[in-house]
Amino acid sequence: MESSNLSEYGDYLSKSFNAGELANKLLLETNNAQDSDIELETSIKRLDFDISDLNSKIDDNVRENSGLLIEEFAQVEKFKDEIKVIQPSVGQLNNSFQRLENEIIKPYNECVNLQMALKKVHQTNKLLRSLTFAIYLINKIEEIDKSENNLSVKPFKHLYSLSVLLRELTSYISNPSLKLIKLVRDYVQFSEILIKRCQNVIQVQTRNLLKFPIQEYVTNTGGAEPEQDTEKSLFNLLSSKLLLDEKNLVSSIELIYTASSKHSINLILRNLNNTKYLPSYINSLERPSRLIAQLERCIKSMKWVDEFGSGNTEVSVWDHLLSTNASLILGGDEERQSRGLLDRYWREIALGVDSGVREVVNRGGPIVRNLKNIKGELEKAIGEVVSGSYSEMGEPFKVDKLEYRMMLNSITNFERRK
Repeated sequence: MESSNLSEYGDYLSKSFNAGELANKLLLETNNAQDSDIELETSIKRLDFDISDLNSKIDDNVRENSGLLIEEFAQVEKFKDEIKVIQPSVGQLNNSFQRLENEIIKPYNECVNLQMALKKVHQTNKLLRSLTFAIYLINKIEEIDKSENNLSVKPFKHLYSLSVLLRELTSYISNPSLKLIKLVRDYVQFSEILIKRCQNVIQVQTRNLLKFPIQEYVTNTGGAEPEQDTEKSLFNLLSSKLLLDEKNLVSSIELIYTASSKHSINLILRNLNNTKYLPSYINSLERPSRLIAQLERCIKSMKWVDEFGSGNTEVSVWDHLLSTNASLILGGDEERQSRGLLDRYWREIALGVDSGVREVVNRGGPIVRNLKNIKGELEKAIGEVVSGSYSEMGEPFKVDKLEYRMMLNSITNFERRK
């Protein structure tokens, strides 16, 4: 069915249709402002025409669609009957939905809201409980005298205790939620200052341990007893270094080792011509060699702490460094897995002084005669200082030990050689 063309009647179909406006429009179209009389007949005829045309269109539309209208009308009663049949079910369905809304959906939404509130309460409670332990650590830190003078007192127990607490606090407050608390954020800045202070003390005191006295061995051939707390001091310094800066622990170990070995080699080489006191200078190697022995004992007894602050009670620092930085710890020795830091020390001393002794021997002269005259004293001094260092390690000393024979051959071999 084609729809009637009603474009001519747009004014009548407009939602904003106003009879007064249309009347004014028709009058203006059929009259002039200069006319003294108003002519209405033309406008009325146009309206009559429109009425007649619309009636005609309505009649045509009814005639064309009467069959379809009658057919659809016949279905209305049937549809009403079907509505009556399903009406009770629809009502029951509506009641069920209403009951579902009241008994399930609304309580569920309330539970969801309560659950969200409970989660927030739980988060707040967890945060406060976490804050309790953080405050405990902060209070423990505050109980320690954190001045550099106090932290520098041997054997550095306060330094180690503070390092333990700072490491634990730093690891604990790495949780982002804790940093929402202003108290924690403020103390983080203060703890960074404390960490730098501890690191400065570690650096200074490590270098102080490397000040080896010599004169006391020269004036007193019996040597001097090493400080009783040296090993404990070394242990606390290295442990503190591990806790606060594990990435640079190897550099600290290498610093101690290198300073000790270089001092020992230079001491012997500088005094090869001073044959009167050369045995005493060899005896003075007691301090650096014992320090190396203590260093090895320390890193074998210390447990590795990873970057997340957790300690592995099964892995020592020594084992960890052997698996990651063996060449830095034990040099390029092919048998480094079966040898220790003290072995490396004596081998490097022997190799380091060998060239100097060879040069003196090859030059000849009274110096060589004097060296030959004190060969027994030199052998005794070497035996005492080497065996003493291994005693510090708790190892039995054997005269056929490679490092001991290397030292004897380097210092007491006065035959000309290439």
